[in-house]
Amino acid sequence: MKLEETIKTEYANIDKSTIQISKTEDLECLSLFFSLYKKIMHHIVRSETPPESSIHLIKNWMKKEIKNKNFTYAKEDVEKFSFALAEIQQDFPKNTLSTRFSIYTGLFLSALINIHHEQTKMPEEYTIHTSQFDSQLEYLCYQNTANVRVIGSVGDSFCAEMICGNVHLEGNARDRACEYMIDGTVQIDGDVADYLCLKMEEGKITVNGSTGSFPAQDMNRGNVHIYGNTIGTCREMKGGTVIVEGNDTDNCAWRMSGGTLLIKGNVGERIGVFAQKCYIHVARNAGKDAGLGMISGILRIDGKVGINAGNYLDGGNIYINGDCESIAASAKKGRIYVKGKQVFPYMETDWISQMYHCMFKW
Repeated sequence: MKLEETIKTEYANIDKSTIQISKTEDLECLSLFFSLYKKIMHHIVRSETPPESSIHLIKNWMKKEIKNKNFTYAKEDVEKFSFALAEIQQDFPKNTLSTRFSIYTGLFLSALINIHHEQTKMPEEYTIHTSQFDSQLEYLCYQNTANVRVIGSVGDSFCAEMICGNVHLEGNARDRACEYMIDGTVQIDGDVADYLCLKMEEGKITVNGSTGSFPAQDMNRGNVHIYGNTIGTCREMKGGTVIVEGNDTDNCAWRMSGGTLLIKGNVGERIGVFAQKCYIHVARNAGKDAGLGMISGILRIDGKVGINAGNYLDGGNIYINGDCESIAASAKKGRIYVKGKQVFPYMETDWISQMYHCMFKW
């Protein structure tokens, strides 16, 4: 059974009595949440405020409302509100809010969590359920500072600009998860779509599934561990460490200029194109044009390599511990080793071989 189906089954079997809304305090709390939510949604939709600006507007309005009404709420209220919101998602006009419901609902829940955490400063874990929504929530855990457990899958920009805290997603995430992440720890049990941890600054990310295209693109620092397969990992990566337990495709580590990449499976063609000042290690096989135009750094491949290894090599060292179909004649600088023997620049030990090589070259 797929992870998404498993989550929906588990959601259907949840004992709703454990989160039942029955107390007068619960009703008052949710009433205030709904009032504030509708007020903010009305303003945002009319003003067409972009998501990145909306979070500040939402937080400021919420803080003002809470202060004016001398209102307090608990972490359990956030979980109850995430359930209650699903009941009204059909009430919004489709031509105005249906496409934005997932974005601003994700931002609103993020603000609820962050404001409460700022007030209490307690290491509590907040729980959000998402399987009951018709569309996957976007920008959930935006600029997060708390410990959060999300049960269900999410949409784009999950944990974007995360500041600190620990987040556990028991589901899948769509594009740009953990983009611009500042710090913190994120664990994703399912798969992630494209651009995981785009321009990540610091932190730790674990993905137990596979990713779409270009994870760790333009990443500056941090640690990323992906247990599945990836596509085009570490494009223009500047620092940090990325470990991929599965395979990667063509053009992996394109223009990588810092950090460490370890791929325990196979990679496609043209790994390490124009790479410099980095360490790239492939535990199995690589396709043709490995190290194409590489400027500096180290590329180590433990298995077989296709034709034209070191094509237009301009610096750095390539270590091939398995068989290599051919070394490119276009290599200019740097060194290439195959099974421990230096094959570029060409090295000869006896005078006959040296003379033959000179005559052949002439």
